[in-house]
Amino acid sequence: MRMGTDMPPDAPPHWQVYLMVESTDEAVEKHKAAGGRLIYGPVDIPIARMAAVVDPQGANVSLLESRYPEPR
Repeated sequence: MRMGTDMPPDAPPHWQVYLMVESTDEAVEKHKAAGGRLIYGPVDIPIARMAAVVDPQGANVSLLESRYPEPR
C-alpha cells in the first residue's frame, strides 16, 4: 500500500503492528515504567482507544483497546 500524502516526505517504508490490550491507558503506563516512551495518544477512535509507543530498542507498536462488545 502506498503511503498517503499525510506522511512526512522523509518517512521510510515501514510496518505497523497493532496489539490488542484490555486497557490502553494501563498498557501505556506499564510500557513507560518498563523504559518505553509514548509517541502519541491514547486517543479515542470509533473502533478502539489507541496509543502508539516505542520500546527502549526503538521498535514501535500501536496498542488497541477494542470498542466491540465481544473479542475480534
